[in-house]
Amino acid sequence: MKYFTKKAGISTIILHHIDRSSFFLFEKLIRKLDDELGFIRPNDLDLFFRGEKIIHGKKLLLTFDDGFESNYYLAKEILDPLDIKGLFFVNPNFSKLTKKFEQKKFMKNNFLFKDNNRNNLENINNPEILPMSFSNMRKLINSGHTIGSHTLNHKRLSKLKSNKELFSEIVGSKRILENKNSELIIFSNFEDFYKFENIDKTIDEAGFWEIVLFGSGLWTRTLYKNVKQMPAASKIIIEINTNKYKIEKYWDFNIKVDESIDSMEKAAQGLYDRLDGIFSKLDKNQKYVMGMSGGMDSRITLAFLSKYIPKENLELFTYGFDERLLEYKYACEVVVFLGYNKPKFHKLTKDSYEKAMDYLPQISGGQIGINHCHIIDFLQEYTQNNILISTSYSEVAFSLLVDCNKNEVESTLEKSINGMLNIRQDIIANIKDDLSLTMNSYYQAEQFSSKNEYIYQTERHVKFHEYLSFCISTFSKTKNPFHSLELIQYVMSIPNHLKCKKNLQDYILKNYFDIQIDNISSSRFQWKDAGSKIYDRYNFKFLNRLNAVLRLLTKGHIQLFNKYQTEEQDRLLYRDFHKDLKKTTQKFVNHGLMNEKQKREWDVLPLRSSGISERYNLISLGKLV
Repeated sequence: MKYFTKKAGISTIILHHIDRSSFFLFEKLIRKLDDELGFIRPNDLDLFFRGEKIIHGKKLLLTFDDGFESNYYLAKEILDPLDIKGLFFVNPNFSKLTKKFEQKKFMKNNFLFKDNNRNNLENINNPEILPMSFSNMRKLINSGHTIGSHTLNHKRLSKLKSNKELFSEIVGSKRILENKNSELIIFSNFEDFYKFENIDKTIDEAGFWEIVLFGSGLWTRTLYKNVKQMPAASKIIIEINTNKYKIEKYWDFNIKVDESIDSMEKAAQGLYDRLDGIFSKLDKNQKYVMGMSGGMDSRITLAFLSKYIPKENLELFTYGFDERLLEYKYACEVVVFLGYNKPKFHKLTKDSYEKAMDYLPQISGGQIGINHCHIIDFLQEYTQNNILISTSYSEVAFSLLVDCNKNEVESTLEKSINGMLNIRQDIIANIKDDLSLTMNSYYQAEQFSSKNEYIYQTERHVKFHEYLSFCISTFSKTKNPFHSLELIQYVMSIPNHLKCKKNLQDYILKNYFDIQIDNISSSRFQWKDAGSKIYDRYNFKFLNRLNAVLRLLTKGHIQLFNKYQTEEQDRLLYRDFHKDLKKTTQKFVNHGLMNEKQKREWDVLPLRSSGISERYNLISLGKLV
């Protein structure tokens, strides 16, 4: 077969069985053809036919028919060292035969047809002519080759008399190959996954874009086609004899509202008792460290720690880009109020991100972007002899996104999906399917004020915090007090109007610990008088806009100080990581994951902060592709 365009010409070389005695001559031929024309990979040809890859000049495609075992050894001994990948068409009913007389009978009945000449009969008796095993097919796939269907029994399709036979030969072959050429391997983390060199690491395009746009794969999808992640609160049931499996929920996030919790006092008391029970079980003689921010979660964590852990056994740190930040000011106020020393300040720099760039994406399978690795370099040194108290999962436990009023508007994920530009429709369809599966158990129950809250509780926070916790646990012993099913169940049973906008945490801090320091959140602006409140709000917005223009004009080298530090990651991207971004997007184009139009869109840095996290995600994924 030949397929020609103005830009390329692709010729197909069709081979069958090759005796080992001819391997030397075959290698000479392949080397000469590779030097003069070059070979194209089957996957690249697929992209070419779909209009997603340009092939320059004339190229060759190497194919093998019938699925002989000799093809496997030829691929391993000759093609793989030359980095040439072939397309192997096999007959499943031939490959499953293990007895020689059965193999001979199959070849005689299905390969020879009417021309039973002497040469063909000699081939039947050739001890080298064996069917390729399914095990060796999987090895070829893992090496980058492609397995194709050559029908079930090598029948001449034009001679078949019924649609049933036709369906069996074509679809039946596909089903067997998909089933046989799959292995079920269970990993607890991506670190183990990368240790297996022979596992197929083909990129899943829908998974790729889900990670870029949402920070993690949705539902079971990951960066890789043949690797699935477990949904939250689910179990896998495996049929050992068939390798088939199914995933089932063992716990439902939809928890009935407890009508007996009818006041802020009752809700707060129940939450206080459960948190107190968790923190009271910590080892008082152990040395701990904890990251202290101006936020609500770290405040309430430190408040409970102050009850049970001696002051000398707890070291605190705060991270940021400048010690003048409001974040650090509020953190210091809380710490001093509770009787602790001023937290150590870890200044974030370009190095803070670069140090983790080479291993963080791999440990998380690309699900944690480098914009989230800012304190890992600090923790690697600071927590060597201490246990880290983590506030991960606190946002799930405290229902971060709860609004006071029921709000069934379109979710953030749905909006993002509907706003996707220049992404193929089949990829968008896969992403929408994943979102649909994520929302499958959702119903408009009282404990969820919106679809957003449900998605964040079941998808984003669950996966993000679990992946991040694992990354940190590789170099630091960690305690996660908010990883408590009982705690989550209780909080989810509290009526929405009592826990909206973190009012419940506010109540506990003020009434149980007398902590009444302003919230760090820039959206609340809790200053004493209306005049200063309005001034700070508009000053904040003005600085945002001014710094956005300055980043663009100075390529990130000039930026005015903002006490809310909202733009520093934007600045780092402009100043320090833009070249990394452009190299990464070009790599994605070369691999067929992006087209040129998409590359140009992602290379242009936005004026506002929208799209900054997504670009950091791209840089992180570039380390894996």
